[in-house]
Amino acid sequence: MKRKLSVLSVLIVLVAGVLVWRTLISAGVFTVLASGPDLTCARVPGAPGAEDMVMDRAKGLVYLSSYDRRVASRGPVAGAIYRFSLQDPVGTLTDITPSTLERFAPHGLSLYTAPDGAQTLFVVNHAMSWNESTDLFGRGQVVEVLTLVPGEAAQHRKTVSDLAFFSLNDVEAVDESRFYVTNDHGSQPGFARLLEDYALLGRASVVYFDGAAATTVADGLTYANGLRLSPDGGMLYVAETTGRALSLFSVERATGALKLSSRIPFELGLDNIDIDVTGTLWVTGHPKLFDFLAHAADPARLSPSQVVTVRLPPGDAPEIQTRFLDKGALLSGSSIALADQGKLMIGSVFESDFLVCDLP
Repeated sequence: MKRKLSVLSVLIVLVAGVLVWRTLISAGVFTVLASGPDLTCARVPGAPGAEDMVMDRAKGLVYLSSYDRRVASRGPVAGAIYRFSLQDPVGTLTDITPSTLERFAPHGLSLYTAPDGAQTLFVVNHAMSWNESTDLFGRGQVVEVLTLVPGEAAQHRKTVSDLAFFSLNDVEAVDESRFYVTNDHGSQPGFARLLEDYALLGRASVVYFDGAAATTVADGLTYANGLRLSPDGGMLYVAETTGRALSLFSVERATGALKLSSRIPFELGLDNIDIDVTGTLWVTGHPKLFDFLAHAADPARLSPSQVVTVRLPPGDAPEIQTRFLDKGALLSGSSIALADQGKLMIGSVFESDFLVCDLP
């Protein structure tokens, strides 16, 4: 009996050691950060917590979600959607939040432009479930559907909710009524969620809303975060943060169903994704996730920021290149990057400013 207990103890220690090792690798503890490209960047104030951005490249306009998460941790605070011109981000930062949205904590967002030019902005909104201890978890996880009006505030069209919306993070439009969203966790807050994160359990998912109802179309993901459709709509790219991977799903256009095509590993905790006019993916994230957690608790603790491009040549290996890398002094906790017309805009989860950099 003693020998059996001894063997069992050794096995438990070995399994625990393997789990700890996996977690440390996933968090980037052993990642050595080299010097990044030398870019000239300017900080743009006025939109704290610019966690996500989308661009109307035809008009040179950018829309960003802003939510001051540090202030929100101490009490209710209103978030906002801002619009600015790529040519003058400082002078044209305009709040276009619908006045009818009384409780608004925006997260991911997506822009759809119809063939006739009409534009719809989809925004993940957490405000209905935050700061209400009596609410069941998941209640109030919604997507706001906004109509964009040139030169005016956006108009609130409707709020979409569904029981499949469990822990929403990002949204990607298919058309003016259909969209995909990520649930970044499958566990409720507390010990179960901590176990999911630190044991790297694949419980996150992608949900498809067909205009009437929502269906889970991909699961088993490890902290599903940003997502974007390919320009032709045939592929959906999903960033996995603690999974440190980019998952590629082929899309069944008629039903919205997904089929895993491939998975690209990264030495980076991926956050949000954008796709430029050439079809190149711009992926942003956190090289050291424990540093990011420390930064979330204390703004004086810096968290490295990284932006990489991903090219996917047909039949060849992915081409991955670092385009921005900062140890946190210039920008901590980067979450999204957009590139166009020689400019690179980078937002973050907690910072009071976002960056506009000149690309070489």
